[in-house]
Amino acid sequence: MKNQKICIICGKAFFCPPSDKTVTCSPECRSKYASIRGSKRVWKSETKSKMSIAAQGRDMSELQVIGAEAARKSPKSGPFEANINSKDWRLTSPDGKVHRCRNLNFWVRSHVDLFGLEPTKQNFIRIQKGLRQAKRGNQASTYKGWRVELDDKNQEDKEV
Repeated sequence: MKNQKICIICGKAFFCPPSDKTVTCSPECRSKYASIRGSKRVWKSETKSKMSIAAQGRDMSELQVIGAEAARKSPKSGPFEANINSKDWRLTSPDGKVHRCRNLNFWVRSHVDLFGLEPTKQNFIRIQKGLRQAKRGNQASTYKGWRVELDDKNQEDKEV
């Protein structure tokens, strides 16, 4: 069956889009996997208390502003093509032209004119929601005539 992965906990095959980062088949396996991953770091109680004492009286709001600004500029977390949570998308326009992108949000901001709308934040959000809804639907679901699916990397279409 297409788009199958093997659960790293129980070994059972499960459906998962190719660009999805899911590695477990069920909430139970996901819980076991989380406990395994988290068990490698064990904090001693004295270390915890030292960290707590060091953090007392510290104004975290300034650090939060610095961290948020750094995240906005980072290609892995900001609104960029290489965002760490990006997935490969295949968009087919009403006229049949195939567009491939790595980050749907980034692509929509760059191609809002293809939908005949003004480049405003509200329109970006509207288009993104519409395309995501079309992806969740069945085979006949579209958004303004656009068909959407997560990209299967085995296909050889050229990026537009």
